[in-house]
Amino acid sequence: MPKVLMFANKPSDGELYKELFLASGFEVRKFHSYERPYVVDLVVMEQPDILMCDVALGKTEKIDGFQAIRLLKADTRTQRIPIVIVTDMCDVQSREAGMKTGAEKFLCSDEHTPREIVEIFKNILKTPQF
Repeated sequence: MPKVLMFANKPSDGELYKELFLASGFEVRKFHSYERPYVVDLVVMEQPDILMCDVALGKTEKIDGFQAIRLLKADTRTQRIPIVIVTDMCDVQSREAGMKTGAEKFLCSDEHTPREIVEIFKNILKTPQF
């Protein structure tokens, strides 16, 4: 059973995706913020097969999604875990910033149905490098 670790901005979105991932045979863990340096430790502890990251999570004293992904891709313990950005921050600057982090995909939540997004995750895990 593949494990997805979700960092979701809106609790309602997180619940919808959680249900769809569960129905597709995934184990799911869900979080609502990134904290430095704990995001890397959390991912190491959870050992997910794939990450779903919303870059729009609040920043306050925490770090944003772009920073979290860069930390994860820079750490040898987590850099091979595929990361998919799923967000409603779909302007050109956000797309470019997202792809510069090393994430495998940048998906705009208003351009895909949640079911399509879950299928994209399944397909990523089928590729030989993962």
